[in-house]
Amino acid sequence: MSPNIINQHAEEAAFLWLLRDAAVHQPHYDLEDLAELDERIEAHLDGLRLAGDAGWEIAQQALFWQEPGEIFTAAVLAFESHQTERIEAVLELGMTQPELVRGIISALGWMPFDKIAHPVNQFLKASDAEQRYLGIAAYAIHRLNPGQHLDHAIADENINLRTRALRAAGELGRQDLLPKIRQQYQADDKATRFWAAWSATLLGERQETLEILKAFSLPPSPFHETRAPGWRQA
Repeated sequence: MSPNIINQHAEEAAFLWLLRDAAVHQPHYDLEDLAELDERIEAHLDGLRLAGDAGWEIAQQALFWQEPGEIFTAAVLAFESHQTERIEAVLELGMTQPELVRGIISALGWMPFDKIAHPVNQFLKASDAEQRYLGIAAYAIHRLNPGQHLDHAIADENINLRTRALRAAGELGRQDLLPKIRQQYQADDKATRFWAAWSATLLGERQETLEILKAFSLPPSPFHETRAPGWRQA
């Protein structure tokens, strides 16, 4: 396979991921449209897979642009390879910005869980909070329960990890965590308060949580366009 064709596969996979990422929020895209985009992305990923090491090298070079679509593409190839150095190359660049992290999480959600279970479980056990964030997010996007790791993350001092754990508790139906979630209703951090109320509402609470959510319902709140509980996001 020529380098030009491999480059085209890498560019198209990244571009189509960006298109799909935007499409899930657009009312004129339905499930059939999204499925078609998925098929097109997968076709270009297959092209990179068939290219072997050359496919990875081009995907890795594209990480230079520090764009989420390129991060997604390289992350899929890296995690599928089970090669530590490739995974570390993606994490080194992909963990530097929230938008890039979304590309990694999307890649973890793209693949069957049994293909990523080992690195994801290693993330959950990591001392680094941002890696534990990846582990919680990967479990949540696959709608799997990470057990005690989620219990601990809800009270973590790292805001990103804590808020993602709060959100995951609602997504996963963890009603047993409601007492811990309620403790966050009055948190100083706005994101913590929002996701605590969001998940508690999903878990059946209404009166107090809806009052909290009302405060986030209009601009300039960064959460005013957040989907209703139950919407699947990375």
